[in-house]
Amino acid sequence: MEVARDAALSWATRGTNVPWPYGRMEDMWLDIRRRAGPALADAAVAMVLGGHLDEAARAVLLAPWLGAPGET
Repeated sequence: MEVARDAALSWATRGTNVPWPYGRMEDMWLDIRRRAGPALADAAVAMVLGGHLDEAARAVLLAPWLGAPGET
C-alpha cells in the first residue's frame, strides 16, 4: 500500500530535464500533476486494498476520479 502511494506521489512531484525553451509548458504539466497527486495516491491505496475496504471508505478514496471529465 505504501509503495503504491509513494509511487503516485513521486510521479506527481518529479521534475523534468527538458531544456529551456522547450520546457516552458512543463511548468503547467507539473502543476497539474501536483494537484492530481493526492487524489491519485488515494486511488492507488483503494486499488491495493480492494475488497478489504467497505464501500463507504472506497467511495471516499475514489470520489475525485468518479466525477473526472471523460469518465464513462
